[in-house]
Amino acid sequence: MYRIFLGVAALSLISFSSIAAPAEHCGLPTGEGVINAVSVKKSVVNISHGPMPAIGWGPMTMDFKTDRSVDLAAFAKGDKIHFMLEPARKKGEWRIAALCSLDVGEAAHEACMKSMHEAATKKAENSGRDCVMAQPDGHEGHEGHH
Repeated sequence: MYRIFLGVAALSLISFSSIAAPAEHCGLPTGEGVINAVSVKKSVVNISHGPMPAIGWGPMTMDFKTDRSVDLAAFAKGDKIHFMLEPARKKGEWRIAALCSLDVGEAAHEACMKSMHEAATKKAENSGRDCVMAQPDGHEGHEGHH
């Protein structure tokens, strides 16, 4: 059964360079990483993630709260993921708005990424922003997100 759900320390053993993810979806920062721990009850996931240039972050390990729509029960320690952040209620903090597994087949991943894009588009429309996605190289577009 594929895991496709919406809703984010030392990285020397983890390589994020093989996957070219967009830097953001519709103005919301995105990243890729590995899940270290999941607390479904607290809606918190601990992720070691690669660089997130859209918000000026280097690689690090941190806890993220998740949006209610993210089903953390579908994820486990060691899962490779692609995630999208949105501003949290507390200024300067971020929470995971959407989460896709990278440990699934191409079609399942594409379906999840499409859902992530639709969520980002809706959030952009609700805030009066245009939906523009920036690639890691600074170019705008949609190609090469995995």
